[in-house]
Amino acid sequence: MSTLIRLFAVAMISFLSGSHAATFYVATNGDDSIGDGSENAPWATITHAVDTIPDESLVLVKPGSYFGRVRLRQEFPNGIVVRSETPYQARLRNDSTVVTSFYGKGITMEGFDIAHDGPGAGGLVVQVQDLIGEPGGDDFVSRIVFRNNVLHDSYNNDILKINNGAHDVLVEGNLFYNQQGSDEHIDINSVVDVTVQDNVFFNSFESSGRTNNNDTSGYIVVKDSNAMDDTVLGSDQIAIRRNVFLNWQGSTGSNFVLFGEDGQSFFEASNGLV
Repeated sequence: MSTLIRLFAVAMISFLSGSHAATFYVATNGDDSIGDGSENAPWATITHAVDTIPDESLVLVKPGSYFGRVRLRQEFPNGIVVRSETPYQARLRNDSTVVTSFYGKGITMEGFDIAHDGPGAGGLVVQVQDLIGEPGGDDFVSRIVFRNNVLHDSYNNDILKINNGAHDVLVEGNLFYNQQGSDEHIDINSVVDVTVQDNVFFNSFESSGRTNNNDTSGYIVVKDSNAMDDTVLGSDQIAIRRNVFLNWQGSTGSNFVLFGEDGQSFFEASNGLV
């Protein structure tokens, strides 16, 4: 496992070094109440940092383990970047969903190690869904990017779920492994303009000290489970390209990639590219 992750770190996309309006810091010894986000007085949580910083900022997260939910819920016209200062050394853990973006726009997460903290966790590791827009509206969660992260060890449901009307989501250069239960590494569900590219997917439950139950349903599924309950009918404009799928350890007869799953009376996916 460690060798594969080292190779992944070398092969995946390098961190961008573009200019930012300002740089702020989060650390395990930080304080959201009295910190100012500087390197000498960092904040304690990514949620507080994202709630506080101006547009075009960079948040650097110091190495260490961060427990609890990370909420990406602010809107940034030009975008911000939240980055593990040392790749994969900022570890995000929770006993339910670790990272959510239900109201965010223009947010990029780079270089994190993201996983459930152990057995008995609540569903999902990361979820992006739209709770901004009304059905038929034109306002929605959008411009969310997950780049160069290690997302792994879901004990309940999907590792990454993108659903309920979210738009313009990029999943690029990440490593996904170990999803347990009859679900997927990525569930793309009733959304528009999602690109999944240059990622590596595999299962190796033994490497995480877990039992392989052979029940992963797929690495990627594209579908629409809820019809017109959100702003989107059928997932549209979905690109899945240049990904690597390894070491299945999943359910017999299931798929690496599946378009349509729920037996709806409409097309669950349109304009898909693999």
